[in-house]
Amino acid sequence: MKASDLFVRCLEEEQVEYVFGVPGEENLDLLESLRTSKVKLIVTRHEQHAAFMAATYGRLTGRAGVVLSTLGPGATNLVTGVAYAQLGGMPLVAITGQKAIKDNWQGNFQLVDVVGTFRPLTKWNTSIVSAGSIPRALRHAFKTAENERPGAVHLELPEDVAREDAGDLEPHRRVPLRRPAPDPKAITQAMGYLVLENGIFIFGLMLVDAMPLIVELGVLLDVFVGIFIICIIVNHVNRAFSSLDTRRLATLKE
Repeated sequence: MKASDLFVRCLEEEQVEYVFGVPGEENLDLLESLRTSKVKLIVTRHEQHAAFMAATYGRLTGRAGVVLSTLGPGATNLVTGVAYAQLGGMPLVAITGQKAIKDNWQGNFQLVDVVGTFRPLTKWNTSIVSAGSIPRALRHAFKTAENERPGAVHLELPEDVAREDAGDLEPHRRVPLRRPAPDPKAITQAMGYLVLENGIFIFGLMLVDAMPLIVELGVLLDVFVGIFIICIIVNHVNRAFSSLDTRRLATLKE
């Protein structure tokens, strides 16, 4: 089994559905491994588009979106989208190609320190230097991206490492993450604010699945609720109102 096959098996273990990106020569082994996998490659016209798509996927699902690019200018085109994910608390894993680290016959052509470029824009990033480090690196990347506070991570996969023999290595098992519990005193303080008369609540949400609960809370307390989610998704808000269980609300009010 090639290292690229192991890499894709790790993506499958992380329940990755899509990889967005603009691949290149340095990604050829990884592309071939993706071709025969369950992961669907979504090719975009520009790397920045792919990064925004992956970041938005992460924001809406809570699972890390994955974006792929080649080396040099292709990798630097990801910068804006990666920063968008990092600053917005959106889980994202960026994968970039790189020239061979052991036998680079092309010299410095399009050679950029991608790891150094992404260091201030990510929670964690690294270059994979051997097939044996792939399972650990992938598991750590997704765990870091999705753990509180979510954000961007970056993995560089040189082309000669992608071609290495991975032997019988297996992906590390994905372990579901549990969010940390809030401080009990903070909850009590928040409840004191909730019972104020004529209250107006503004929530900044990262997951649209939370909208029905927020709307239900507003109806229960008879207050105005403003929902800000970077861009308002009106259909989700309307659906939240229409799905309210009025009998449950009546019980809660009693």
